[in-house]
Amino acid sequence: MKTTCFIISILFLMSCGNAQYNGTYCVDVDYYNSNTGKQSSYRLTANTSNNKLLQLNFPSDGHVDSEDFGNVEFKGKRAIASVGNGVSYKVKILKSGNDCFNDVPKAKRCKGYTKSGGRCNNKTDNRSGFCPGIVHISVSMLNNNSNRVSFLSNLKQLTC
Repeated sequence: MKTTCFIISILFLMSCGNAQYNGTYCVDVDYYNSNTGKQSSYRLTANTSNNKLLQLNFPSDGHVDSEDFGNVEFKGKRAIASVGNGVSYKVKILKSGNDCFNDVPKAKRCKGYTKSGGRCNNKTDNRSGFCPGIVHISVSMLNNNSNRVSFLSNLKQLTC
């Protein structure tokens, strides 16, 4: 009887540090491409089952999944998914659920206008409402036709 209790106690203690992840979780992901040196950080949702990463879901409805990165298992709250071609995702589980974006600014359509006078179709989460690093035409320039013609003829390139 003492031996049985001892074995059960050991098994219980061994399993205490190993959480099983099943379901959807909020995760922070560090993207790295060793070929280009590009690095980015994202807040995403992840689908898991039996402590394995099944899918990383992007807010724009895109995803990468186990067909892309193979069999990836969590060690503690962390996992590394290698997609190939030097691309890897370091994943850290934050919390259970999919309400991950409450404190993350949502991307909205840019407030800028293109040189042809149409609205910029890019999305931005910049507080100004404009795409960072892109030259935009203000609404007042578009409303004043003489300024518009002069400004547009002098504008060399608009990357929006």
